Amino acid sequence: MNGVCQSGLTGTDCSTVVLPKLCFISSHDECRGPMAAAAYNHFAGKKGLSWHAVSAGLSVPGHEMRVGAVKALEAKGIKGLHDMPIGHIPFEVTDAMLCGCELAVCVCFTCAKELAQRFPGYAHKLVTLSRDISSVSEESPAAYRRCLDELILVIRKDFDL
Repeated sequence: MNGVCQSGLTGTDCSTVVLPKLCFISSHDECRGPMAAAAYNHFAGKKGLSWHAVSAGLSVPGHEMRVGAVKALEAKGIKGLHDMPIGHIPFEVTDAMLCGCELAVCVCFTCAKELAQRFPGYAHKLVTLSRDISSVSEESPAAYRRCLDELILVIRKDFDL
C-alpha cells in the first residue's frame, strides 16, 4: 500500500485507518461507483474477506450520491461505504488514491480508457468488470434497481463472492 494514508482526515494516525484495496471508478462517483463499492464490501464482508473498497469518479459534477442509488442499496439491505448509513460524497480520482489502492476497477470500458490516458503510471492496477455497466439513463427506481442487480451479479462473479 506504499504507506499512503487515504483517510483525508488531518491529524489521523494512518495505522488506525483501513486503507482501500479496491477503488471502483465510474464517470461521476454518484451512482455506479459507490453502489459497486458498497456491494463489494457487503459481499466480501459476508465471506470474511479483509479487502475493502471505495469509489471515485473521473469528474465530480454533483455533491452527493443519487437518491435512486441510495434507495436501491437500502432495498437490498446493503449498508453504505465504511458500514455507515448510506450516503456518499463523490470524490474525484487522484494520483494518491490510485497509489494507495491495489486495484482500480472500472465499471465501464469508457472509464477504463479515460483512466488509462489520464494516469498511465497506474496501468498495472487498472482492471474492468467483465461486463460494461451502463449509466442509469432514466431517473426511475426500477432503473437504479436494474443497475444495482447487474453490478451485484458481475461483482460476485468477477471476485468470487
